[in-house]
Parts: sequence; C-alpha cells; structure tokens
Amino acid sequence: MEKVNQNLAIAYLRVSTKEQEDEGYSLDNQELSVTEYAEKQNLKIVKTWKCSESGWIKKERKYFEEMLEYVLDKRNNIKHLIFYSSDRATRNMSDYIKIEQLREQGFTIHYSKIGKKQEGKLSSGDKMYGRVLGTFDEFYSDFISEKTAPAMIIKAKTGVYPSNAPLGYLNNKVDKTIEVDTERAPFIQDLFQKVASGNYSIRALAKELYEQGLKSKKTGAKIGKSTLYRTINNPFYYGEFYWKGVLYKGTHTPLVSRELWEKANKILKSDKPYVTGQKFAFNGIVRCGVCGCTVSGGKYKKNKYLYYHCTQSKEPHKSPFISEEEMSEKLGKIVSDVIIPNKIAEWLKKGIKIYAVKRDKSNKSVTDLLLEEKKKIQSVLENMYNMEIENDLSETKKEFYRKKEAEYESKLKEINNKLNNIGKNAKQIEEEVDFSIRLMGNLSEWYKIGDCFEKGNIVKALVHEVILTKDNDFVPHYRTPFDIFAESKKNLEENKNVKTIPNVEDVVENLSKKGENALKRGSSLNGLDLEKWGG
Repeated sequence: MEKVNQNLAIAYLRVSTKEQEDEGYSLDNQELSVTEYAEKQNLKIVKTWKCSESGWIKKERKYFEEMLEYVLDKRNNIKHLIFYSSDRATRNMSDYIKIEQLREQGFTIHYSKIGKKQEGKLSSGDKMYGRVLGTFDEFYSDFISEKTAPAMIIKAKTGVYPSNAPLGYLNNKVDKTIEVDTERAPFIQDLFQKVASGNYSIRALAKELYEQGLKSKKTGAKIGKSTLYRTINNPFYYGEFYWKGVLYKGTHTPLVSRELWEKANKILKSDKPYVTGQKFAFNGIVRCGVCGCTVSGGKYKKNKYLYYHCTQSKEPHKSPFISEEEMSEKLGKIVSDVIIPNKIAEWLKKGIKIYAVKRDKSNKSVTDLLLEEKKKIQSVLENMYNMEIENDLSETKKEFYRKKEAEYESKLKEINNKLNNIGKNAKQIEEEVDFSIRLMGNLSEWYKIGDCFEKGNIVKALVHEVILTKDNDFVPHYRTPFDIFAESKKNLEENKNVKTIPNVEDVVENLSKKGENALKRGSSLNGLDLEKWGG
C-alpha cells in the first residue's frame, strides 16, 4: 500500500462578499493566515484553491468539488486540509458532512484563524457541535443571498451589469461600473467583423487572435473556442445583458452595433462554411455527405499544397483530400450538365410563344376590367363636381361630398398603379428568356477559360450546394430551373421523352425573372454578375 506523506496539505480559501473583504476576510489575509499556520505545524501546502465568487455561484461549487476530488486521489498523498475558519470551509450542511466524512477517513482538518485542528473519529458531541456550525453557515449563506439578490436586480434595472465584466471590458471598482478595456476591446471588435464575414472559423480566429496578443490574463494561454462562442452570443457587446433570465438595457459602451452582432450570430447558427483566415475559390459549395460538415480549402505539407477536405467539425471520419485541379474538373462536369440540349431549346422556344400569348391575353383581360372600373369612378367624380357647382349645398353636404371625393380619388389612384404594374408583354418575356438561354450556352466555355474564383462563382450561380459522397462522387443540388435542364438532359441521354419535363410555364417564368434582373443591372453576356443572376 502506498505510504501517505504526513506533512502534505492543501489550503482552501473563500470570500463571499465585498463586505467580507473589507472586514478582514480577504483572500490575501486568509492566505497569510494559513501559510503562517502551516509553517508552525510543519506542514507543506502543495495546492491552494482561492475563490472570490459568492457562495451560491456555480464556480465556487466547482472549486469545492475539485478540491475534494484532489484530496481523495491517493496519488496526491494529501493528509491535511487547512481552512481559515469553519465558515470559510463550508457554506451549507451538505458541505459540512463531506468535510466530516474526510475526517473519519483519516484526514486532519485545520482552522488557521483559531489555531485548531480536528482529527480522529468524531464523538457524538463533536458531530452535534459541527452540524450546528454547518447549519449556521448555511443560514448565513442564505441570508447573504437574500440580502444581495434584490440589490443586484436593482443594479441591473439601472443598466449596470452586477457581475464580472465580459472579455473586452473591465470592472471599475471605484464607481462600481463597467468600462471598456482599451487594450482588449479592439480584438473583440475584430472578432465580430471576421465572424460576420463568414470567411473565418472560430478555431482559426482563436489562433489568429492569440498570435496578435489576445491571451488569458491569468495564464497567458490562448482564449478557447468556447469562450469566443460565448462572446459572439453575448448581447452585452451591443448594449444589453441578461440577469436572472431578464434582458436589460445597459449603460455601458457597446463595442459593436446590433446589426453586426445579429449578422455574426446568424453566420454561427446557419452553419455557413468558413475558411481558415484565407479565401479559397471553391469554399461554400461542397458539403460532406457523411457528417454534413463543409468541405473547405486549406494549405498542407508545409503550406505548399492546396487541398479541399471535410472540416469534420461534428465527428472524425475518413475523408478524401481533393486537389484544386480535381475540384475544378468535378465541378466543371456539373456546369456542363445544365447546357440546354437542342431538343430542349426547341421545346423552350415553342413554350415561350405559347406562354407569351397566354400572358398577353391575361394582361388584356385584366387591363380591360381595370379600365372599365376607372371609367365608372371618373364618371361618379364628374357628377359629384357638377353637383357641388350647380347647387347651393349646406356645409354638412359639402363635407359629405368632400369625403366621398377623397375615397373615389384614392380608388382611382390604386387602379392607375395596377395599370402601370401590369404584367410583361410577349416581347419582354422573349427578350429576357432569350438572354438567359444565350448566357447558359456560354457558361461551359467561360468555365474553361476562367480562373478558379470565376469558376467558383459560376458554380454558385447554378447550385444550392454539392454533396461529396463517401465514394468521392459529387452530387449537385441545382437551383431552379437548372435542376430541370440537368434532369431533362439526363432523360434525353437515356432515350426518355422530353415530356418528362415539368410545366414549361414555370421554366419560362423563372428564366424570364433571371433575365430581367440581369438586364436591369445593365449586364452583358461578357460582364455578368453570375452569382446575382443565378441566385
């Protein structure tokens, strides 16, 4: 059996309130007391826990449990536990019983303030005395809680966060407010900007911020991903904060706008693909079919070679490394699959004419109805004007006529707006669809001669996303109507009838809309914003 070093001890120090610090219970005072006591008792303190949080705070509970776990680990050879006083050791009966059990297991409990130690099996009197103290400590903890909780809520209602300032801020201990940490705040502002851009992973930002100088004040270590996630989620940074489940308007200086905060949080929640501090042409296109994570670019082999690989954010698994050249080739096949075959082009041309004729007839019918209603209202208004001119009306009747005139003039304005916004005519539709068809006929050639970023934009115009299967195949999820063209091309290659294509009117309407948007931007076939056209 392993021999326990009789002289090894731990020290546990705790202060619950600012008032206790002022009354001589500060952690520094407690540490001095237990250190001097240990020297007198020839004890060596190997580990010290210091907790300045209130007794009911989760962090204090974590420290207490961590201390117990350390003491009970036989590898640490601990025999003695030193506290400043009994009320610094326990905050409730449950804690006291755990300390009591340690004593019965052979540990010695020391209280430096009164210079007393407790060891050996407890007598019934000792148990009763100790549990009375434990009950009192629990009562005192509850009393402090009841005393301070309302004060903290009042403080929150006045706009001051009643706890430790988050990263990028400092607690002003003089005027009890929270102020901007001028050294660290710029890092937080940069964090929000980069997360909102969608071009950085939290892991990459943690590394980058550490290299730039953002470190833990206590340990000098890198700020962890979980802390950065909490930072992005915290409304404190745009000027509000939660206290006891209620959202309050803060008086502190915001570090970011609410708009930027919402944008950054939307990026995090949407699982939008990130890059690792550097933009890669084909990011944001491919998603892993095994785990659902994004396939992103990165530099490998001493930063010399570019490969695309599943980020494996959810779970590790086997995943291929795809070179940029292979990525370009596979995505090129997806582009070529939406080139409109001749049979489909002919089908579309006929469909355009049929659709345009139907649209013209519909427009004419609606126009006729609106013009007829307009004529009636104009006639009513004219009669009312004549009535006012030709008759000596009382003020009451004049007021009545003025209200009615206003109602009819409002209706007339509404009809004129509808007439101005009547649907497109056949010529407009044919022009817009023709533009989209000619553009699509050029996409494959543009893809071949474009650089990787241009190729990436072409693919993004055509697909929602591409799934990478476990067999290393690419399965595209096309946008409408490109899904229809890809399917129709596949049907034709399999000798299926072109009639398997959905309603031609849906296709024409969609292509017409895309062509209209492109033409409104003054785009040409050689200078088109493909991403906006395809979206």
